[in-house]
Amino acid sequence: MSNGSNARALEDAFFRRMDADLLARRRAEEARRDGRAALREATGIADEKLLDRMLELNLHPDTLCAFRLVPLVAVMWADGSLQPEERRELMAAVEAAGVRKDSAAHAMVERWTAARPPDDLLALWTAYVRELRTVLPAGDLAALRADVLKRAGALARAAGGFLGMGKVSAEEAGVLARIEAAFDGTA
Repeated sequence: MSNGSNARALEDAFFRRMDADLLARRRAEEARRDGRAALREATGIADEKLLDRMLELNLHPDTLCAFRLVPLVAVMWADGSLQPEERRELMAAVEAAGVRKDSAAHAMVERWTAARPPDDLLALWTAYVRELRTVLPAGDLAALRADVLKRAGALARAAGGFLGMGKVSAEEAGVLARIEAAFDGTA
């Protein structure tokens, strides 16, 4: 093989690699655009930065019901450990939400009970609620707020106090206040 054909082979390989990289970036952008569109359709949220952050945490329309349980997960992990009573309360909420055991949403919640989720998950949920406040009718938002606060409060009380009833830790109270502030628009 001559130097000319070696140079040509190297040049061809270089351009094939560049074409493959460009194609991979284009496919990734198309997937991100499709993911944004699916989340936008499912939530009514138009904020692309928020939608991108949701996609980064592997949130898609089929896992939104898990994402809606983030306040409970945040309360559960508020004191840094997971109590069996808290896990039972969370899984009861998962069941009440109609999340099938063979679904991606159920698997996501299971991961959140096995290991503490990313610290910014509650902040992302707060941004989500801020956007929901602009697209949901007031009555629906009030019903969602009442349900989330009721379930989060029950979870906070699940492992505290005498026989696991009644006492809410300072860390859990702080998370409950952040959840309430998200709905009130003060977060």
